[in-house]
Amino acid sequence: MFLISDMLVRIVPLCLYSHTGYYARFFTYNVIGGIAWVAVCVFGGFWFGNIPIVKNNFELVILIIIFVSVLPVVFHLFKRRSENKIITKPLAEVVEERAN
Repeated sequence: MFLISDMLVRIVPLCLYSHTGYYARFFTYNVIGGIAWVAVCVFGGFWFGNIPIVKNNFELVILIIIFVSVLPVVFHLFKRRSENKIITKPLAEVVEERAN
């Protein structure tokens, strides 16, 4: 699922802009967005890395980043697991319980 969405995110804008004839505008926005993204990541990392608490406890910061990154997957798996509970009772008992 992620591969398809990743491909669509990267290919669809290129196809749309090249089809409509606005490739120069797309290219300009793409370059500006890329430069801005790199600048935010580099300078954000530089400033965040110079905070004394972060600098002294870098291993803990990495573990927190990993934990926060994995947390949505864990929530999704628990949600899917709770939605797919199999009813082991006979149908008549379930209907009777819900009626009362």
